[in-house]
This record gives sequence, C-alpha cells and structure tokens, in this order.
Amino acid sequence: MIYKNNNGPSGEPNIFIARQPIFDCRQDVYAYELLFRSEMSAKANTPDSEYATLKLIANSLLIGLQKLTAQKLALINFNRQLILSQIPLLFPRNLL
Repeated sequence: MIYKNNNGPSGEPNIFIARQPIFDCRQDVYAYELLFRSEMSAKANTPDSEYATLKLIANSLLIGLQKLTAQKLALINFNRQLILSQIPLLFPRNLL
C-alpha cells in the first residue's frame, strides 16, 4: 500500500509512504515496515538511504505514525550512520 496525502489548499507537496505488512505466525499483522517513496511508484527513486530514512521519518510525523500503522509497530530501516548517530533512540520503544 502506498499512502498519499491530499495536496493541501496552500500548495503543500504530496507525501508518499509505502507500508508493507509484517505478519506473525498466526497471519495477523504484527507491524508495518514503512518505506520512503518520492512519487506514486513501487521504488524509492533515491540512491541516498540516509536521506530516504530521514525524509520518511519527517513525513511519518507529519501524517501521524499511529495513523500510518493503524496502531501497530512501525519498522524503519536505518543505515549504519543513523544508528551510530542514535537516531532510532529518539523514538519510544512502543512505536518503532
């Protein structure tokens, strides 16, 4: 599923986020992996994984993380530099 917000009256750009369900052993949705998208396509279209992750985080906060994940956990891929910068620690454990 690709989430696309409505383009607001003030001309704000559209925000695209893909989410992939992660199932538990009972086939219930356990979490959603959130993926950066720069447009309505199945690919990220950016070679910079750090930019993609930071943009995904910013866009997720604008839309609402709980809204995107339907109250499930959010899984986000962090590259080595972001992990060493302790970016994942900025979020509550019950969200990511």
